[in-house]
Amino acid sequence: MSQLDTDRSDWGQEAHPERRRRGPDLGLMVACIVGGLIAALAIAHATDRLTTSVVSGNSMLPYARGGDLLVAKPAPQYVVGDVVILEVPEGEPGAGQLVAHRIVSSESGVIRTQGDNRDTADLWDVRHENVRGKVFKVVPSAGFLKFARQPVVIG
Repeated sequence: MSQLDTDRSDWGQEAHPERRRRGPDLGLMVACIVGGLIAALAIAHATDRLTTSVVSGNSMLPYARGGDLLVAKPAPQYVVGDVVILEVPEGEPGAGQLVAHRIVSSESGVIRTQGDNRDTADLWDVRHENVRGKVFKVVPSAGFLKFARQPVVIG
């Protein structure tokens, strides 16, 4: 028989089976998911269809915690019980800030909101045009994603 043994039973097997991959690469999967989420948020922001906000306090515990990312989209109407992201109206304390709170009442075009972890309703009079959207997703501890797409100024 020649130097090349054609009758070997171990042909096609790896020389180092301990180096064999055992399933998908978890790091690659996480990177793809995070990258896809960042891209989706960037596209949604560019088309003004979604509003995102990072929770910075404890007013919405246990619904949302500090560092969570809230994702909201506009709705044709907002009802009692909805968690919304709103812009505090001009002339009110905190004007221009984005706040995520639950609607506790709505009468004559005025919406009242309150944090789940608060005893009293917010002070401001909110109208439909101040509401950016109804929260449909809370992404735990993902607030860093919102900042990942923003430029950093140094100096």
